[in-house]
Amino acid sequence: AHLLLSGAAVRSARNLKGHLKLELTFARREISCFGFELGELAARFAGGRVDVVGRLRRDAWRGGDAVEIRIEHVAAAD
Repeated sequence: AHLLLSGAAVRSARNLKGHLKLELTFARREISCFGFELGELAARFAGGRVDVVGRLRRDAWRGGDAVEIRIEHVAAAD
């Protein structure tokens, strides 16, 4: 199932080797998001608000055990 975060505040937006890593605040919760091959969008979203559509997934990179949203669509919030 897809998730929609509408108007989430961007705490951090980074380009990680061509991929987009967002740290968001939504409904007073901190949420990590990752978008493959979307890294060029990082500067556009830094410090703003975004709408994100994606799916929850386990982030086991480097042995971690976190949950993040895999971005399928992201845009600046109105």
